[in-house]
Amino acid sequence: MIDDRTAGIHCYLTKGNGLPGDFKSTADDFVVEEIPAKVDETKGGKYLYLKVQLRNWETNKFLIYLSRILGVSRKRISYAGTKDRVGVTTQYFCINTPNDPPEITLDGVSVIAAFRSNHMLRLGDLIGNRFIVDLHANFQNDELSKIIQELDSLGGFPNFFAYQRFGSRRPITHIVGKYILKGDFKSAVMEYLCDPDYDKEEYRVNLY
Repeated sequence: MIDDRTAGIHCYLTKGNGLPGDFKSTADDFVVEEIPAKVDETKGGKYLYLKVQLRNWETNKFLIYLSRILGVSRKRISYAGTKDRVGVTTQYFCINTPNDPPEITLDGVSVIAAFRSNHMLRLGDLIGNRFIVDLHANFQNDELSKIIQELDSLGGFPNFFAYQRFGSRRPITHIVGKYILKGDFKSAVMEYLCDPDYDKEEYRVNLY
């Protein structure tokens, strides 16, 4: 399975020791709210917008259910960006449909708002995301103060991608990308299709 070292993110900006603790023990530990770009609401507009709060839902899985509920092709639904599965996430979905908002009774799904617009939502069509992250850690206040002071002196810290960016079931996209950047397309294809580490029977048993 993938870990920090395999993914190439086993490095630290600060020099001191980290704080041991748990992250994402529950969905409430990771709250994300999408900050949308300005979208003009238009009565009778071509597109139906839904502002949806999801709890422990992977974005693409929710899209499959949403397309079934709406009775439209998945291709007629767009969004600004994917969100983490473990967490409470709020984001916008744009549907090319003349129909009224549906009643959604899925566990962990709440429709906060619905409106129409003539603007089609596209991937990356957002200002950013607002995060509330709860870390459960055992530490002394002076330890935390030292780390905060060091981060302040450095002007912040880099935003690493989480594991899902490398592939949820077969975390190899960073390796494939490395070969593509080197112009070694044959190795990229072979890594994607034939990586022996993820084609072992014991791995498939543990995965599924």
